This record gives sequence, structure tokens and C-alpha cells, in this order.
Amino acid sequence: GGFRREFELFGVDMAKRAELMEQALPLLRMGLSQGELPDGPEGSMLPALPPPAQARIPIYVGALAPRAIDRAVRLTDGVIPFDLIRPDESFPRFWRETLKPALAKHSRSLDDFRFIICTHIWAAEDPERDFEVFVRPAMEYQAGKYAEWAGDWGDPGYATLEELRQRGNVLVDTPENITKRLLALREDCPFHELMFWYRFP
Repeated sequence: GGFRREFELFGVDMAKRAELMEQALPLLRMGLSQGELPDGPEGSMLPALPPPAQARIPIYVGALAPRAIDRAVRLTDGVIPFDLIRPDESFPRFWRETLKPALAKHSRSLDDFRFIICTHIWAAEDPERDFEVFVRPAMEYQAGKYAEWAGDWGDPGYATLEELRQRGNVLVDTPENITKRLLALREDCPFHELMFWYRFP
């Protein structure tokens, strides 16, 4: 969960989110690999069925914060950072300043840890027009919803309203320019996969 209200529904203090994730990831691995979890009364074992077809299902964490990335590198198979506004600059910085140092600290590499970036992509013959007609209103709606769910209309959570009103670095471009930008991005940021939202709210 990412919003205080989500935790309040279950009587859980959101400040314990990191601690709960630290405990949950090994349990999730246990359930997927051994077919049972200590999730019954007083921690008794319960079956986690049906068992997965794969011998090992990878666990990825969506995160940006250094502590969350450190946890992901220690306990999971990959990470999915997101940036919907400035992917050209934010993902290379994330790689240099956060993920690469965490991998080195825990003696891991991109050979055994997946790096998947997540952003918006909108290919158009007329990017300026499509940004104003489709993309900007959708992003403003999305940001407003995030702010509503968080209980603070003044903060959309991932960008200011002014940033949403500028096409700037958003990947709204011609197919040719999007291709060039993604290839250039991968030179600075060796991600394995790109995950994008092909449909806006």
C-alpha cells in the first residue's frame, strides 16, 4: 500500500511499512517455493495453493527510495522504478546513485537481478497536439486521483501540476524520436525491460 488510508483500514501503522515488507518478502518466497506460509492462527502454517508451475517465480519490487532498493537487492529478483514525467534524466540518475551502488554493496549484478523501468509512452504524428488533447488531461486526472486517495489534494504524489502542464521530457513524441530517446536512455541506464502504460485513465 502507498496511502495512509489503506493501512488504517487494517489497523496498521503506515510507519511500519518497511518493517512489514522486510518480513513479508521471505514469507512470500517461502509460499511460492515450499507451498505453505506461516499465516494461520498464531503463525501456524497454511497451504499456499495451487503450487506454481515454474520452479521459481521471480519477485520484483516497485520502488525508488534507496532503502527500498537496498531491500529489493537483498531479498528479491528485480526492481521496477517508475518515472512518468522525466524518464530521460531520472532513470540514469537512479541507476548511478541508487541501484548500481546497492548491487555492488550486496555483491550482485544485472546478470542475476532484473532492472525494469516503467514510464508513460505515447507515439503520435503530432506530439504537441496529442499531449494537449489526450496526455496532459489524463495525467492531471491521474495525479488528482492519487492526491485524493492520499487525502491531500495539494500534492499529486509524483509531480507538480506545473510539471504536468509541460510536455518537456515526457515520452510523448513521434515513433522515430521515441526510438532514439529509448536507445540513448539505455546507453546511460542498462535496463533489461521497459514497461509502459499504453492506455491512459
